[in-house]
Amino acid sequence: MIRGQILITLSDGQVVCYANKFLVKKTGTDEAGTKEVLDTEGNVVEQRDISTPLFEGYPEYNYYYTGAGNDTFDDQTGLGKIKGDFEYLTEQLGVVGNDLLRFPEADENHGDTFELIRLATSTVNGVPSYSRKKIATKEVVSITIKEDWVTFPYGRESGYQLSKNSDNFMGFQESQDRKKRKMRGPDFDKYKKSDNGFIPNPQLKIEEGNLVVTNSEEFDETITTFKPGIGYEVYGKKDGKQSGLSFIAC
Repeated sequence: MIRGQILITLSDGQVVCYANKFLVKKTGTDEAGTKEVLDTEGNVVEQRDISTPLFEGYPEYNYYYTGAGNDTFDDQTGLGKIKGDFEYLTEQLGVVGNDLLRFPEADENHGDTFELIRLATSTVNGVPSYSRKKIATKEVVSITIKEDWVTFPYGRESGYQLSKNSDNFMGFQESQDRKKRKMRGPDFDKYKKSDNGFIPNPQLKIEEGNLVVTNSEEFDETITTFKPGIGYEVYGKKDGKQSGLSFIAC
């Protein structure tokens, strides 16, 4: 899966990593189709569906897309997706009268705002603090996109983190595929204690001193443990299965 960020480089050398606060929710798969699974003798043992569930990314941090099927970079159009936000920002540069850079995240309808507000890493008297930034367009040296290949966030996509276009890409269950192909090598499932399917971990943030699970709609329920002076531990349940544990300091 591809993880992307928009990098805004300023004349003083500072680099602002940007992702929209309101990402467009994705459902379904990228419909990438099927791929032949061959054994060591070159015989077809299975037609493997390599379509991948869609994932939009983590608000304020990054964008995600599979890079295959109908979820390539060129498909990430419209505000709340990386290509749409990138074009929205770059089109403002060099325009007479544009003094401050506008970000398309004033609200869930992608109204624009001059002020980029993010949760700071530090607190003031135990209360979460926020950073607020306004960027003059004349100070912007460049706006670029950084991409890297990462595993699928809801579970391992490929043990080798290969592109889906690679001949060696084996999909979600690479240990199972390796056995079908009679290949030697590590058993990735050997120490696997449970299979949570595609249940994400809770995504957490603190707003006005309160804990918010930003993807709560993906669970039947969430269970929170508060540790005074330390933070919150949260896990989710879906269809009787339990997610991993997420933590946020308070």
